[in-house]
Amino acid sequence: MSISIRLKKTCVLVTMLGVFAGLMLGTGLCIAKSKKSKANGEKVMVDSVNASSQEVTILIQKDQSKTTYSVDNATKITVEDNPGSFKDIHSGQEVYDYVERTSSILDSIDVGPVKTDTDGK
Repeated sequence: MSISIRLKKTCVLVTMLGVFAGLMLGTGLCIAKSKKSKANGEKVMVDSVNASSQEVTILIQKDQSKTTYSVDNATKITVEDNPGSFKDIHSGQEVYDYVERTSSILDSIDVGPVKTDTDGK
């Protein structure tokens, strides 16, 4: 009888751990899914960069709206599909994708190459 009680307790414990793990995993997936791309196929550019305050202003060209975001150490920066840093972001770069962590902080930003005017145009 002692083995039967231990087996039942073990089954209950394993079931509870499974439910807990499932809830934790499900919550993590919901959080990850809530961070959506903001570019949505529209032409988005870096309008300005403020190095002293670590801020980037993004311009959505369709409606000329601008939003300023803080960039911190946790912000993932990608430049032409390569890891980058804040100093790699410059005014005039196309923003391929960006994800807000909050309405004022970027979780990630993916920008294109720095446009140089070598043609004199």
